[in-house]
Amino acid sequence: MPISSNAQSLQTALDYLAKTIQWQLIAYFGMESATNQPDTEATGTTPSQPPGLSDEWFSTDTPLAQFCCTYQLTQDELMVMVIALAPHLQPDFFDQVITAFLPQAGDYPQIGGWRGKSHRGFLPTGDTALFILGAHQLGDRLQSQHFFDEEHLFARKQILTLDAPADGEPRMSGKLIMTQDYIDWFTQGRMSRPRFSLNFPAEAIATDMEWSDLVLNPKTIQQVKVLETWLLHHHRLEQWMAKRKQGYRALFHGPPGR
Repeated sequence: MPISSNAQSLQTALDYLAKTIQWQLIAYFGMESATNQPDTEATGTTPSQPPGLSDEWFSTDTPLAQFCCTYQLTQDELMVMVIALAPHLQPDFFDQVITAFLPQAGDYPQIGGWRGKSHRGFLPTGDTALFILGAHQLGDRLQSQHFFDEEHLFARKQILTLDAPADGEPRMSGKLIMTQDYIDWFTQGRMSRPRFSLNFPAEAIATDMEWSDLVLNPKTIQQVKVLETWLLHHHRLEQWMAKRKQGYRALFHGPPGR
C-alpha cells in the first residue's frame, strides 16, 4: 500500500470530520458564533449537513476503508474511529476546527475534551464524540453511548476504549483512546511489534533455521503447523468467525525436545 494513497484517504476522512464538526457547532451554538465562514455569511442560513464519505472512498485499498467494509461499519461508527484517530494524524486538528467558530477562551462541557501532559492540543472524550454525532438530546445521548459498551465491536476487538474518569465524574467525560496497534494499522498498514516491558514481558526471537530443522515427534509437528496456519491466515479466519473469541491460545509444556 503506497503511503501517499493512504495519506490521501485519511485526509479525506479528516476533511469529512472537520465539516461535520463545523456543521454541529453552527447548529448548536448558532451562526453568530461562526467567524469567517463563507457558507454562513454569504447565505445567512445554516448549511446543510455534510454528506457521508463516498462509495469511492470505501472502495480504496487502504486500511481504514477496508476495515470499514469488512466489518460493515456505519457512518457513525466510522466517525467515532476518525475522532479517536485525528490527533495522531494532525496534532492541532480539533483546536483549528473549534477555535474557528469559538475563538473566545473558555470551557465548553458540551464538546468535552482534555489536554495531555506532553501533547498540548485538544484530545477527544466520549462527550466529544457524542457532540460530533449530534447527540444533543438526552435520548440521542443514551442511544449513542452503545458505541462504548463492552459488547460493541470497538471493545471486542480492542480498537478503542473510553478511559474510566475519576470517581464520581460522568462516564462520557472519559478519554477516547484508540489502541496503538490500530493506530499503526490505519496509518502504516501494519501493526508494530510490542516492546519488551513490564506490561509485555516477552520478546521476539529470530533464527536462521527453517521448519525442517525443528526436531519434534510427528503429532507435535502437526500441532505446530496448525499454529503456523493460523498466523498466516488469522485475519480471514477472524472475519469468518467474528462472533467467536479472537486470537489463538496454545499451551506449551514438557521438557526440551518433547
